[in-house]
Amino acid sequence: MDQSTHEEETVEYELPEEERVCQCCHELLHAMSTEVRRELKIIPAEVKVVKHVRCVYSCRQCEREATETPVITAPAPRSVAPGSLASP
Repeated sequence: MDQSTHEEETVEYELPEEERVCQCCHELLHAMSTEVRRELKIIPAEVKVVKHVRCVYSCRQCEREATETPVITAPAPRSVAPGSLASP
């Protein structure tokens, strides 16, 4: 498949603002990274790559002052076949 002709759809998963609070010190969490999973969505006569991006959060206060930093990842649907591009 030619890279220049495929269409990619992105679905982002983030925690609601009220859940972005550190359980240790109650400071606001920041998005420290993302996890990306791609799967193929096959539509008759069309193939599309769907990129799932999950935000991963941590607490800046705990990063600076604590011996341990809690990390929270936004929930997202599981892959049908982990490690593959298969979709339901």
